[in-house]
Amino acid sequence: MWCGLDWQPHYQRFMQSERKRNELTAVQAAYIGFLFGLTQQVYSQELSAQETCSEQDRKTTNTKLNQLGRG
Repeated sequence: MWCGLDWQPHYQRFMQSERKRNELTAVQAAYIGFLFGLTQQVYSQELSAQETCSEQDRKTTNTKLNQLGRG
């Protein structure tokens, strides 16, 4: 992931939160997973064009990832 941040724990926490909050069906959960993967692919292509990740970018991205599934 961009800036060397691990996306998996954040994604898993988000999905757990969504399943509890919305009682998702298997199809709904799969669709969210598909959208997540597609979005990740699109953004990773754009972000890979940027050769550097500033410390501010890293902090901002980490803060946003930590907010997933928390409200």
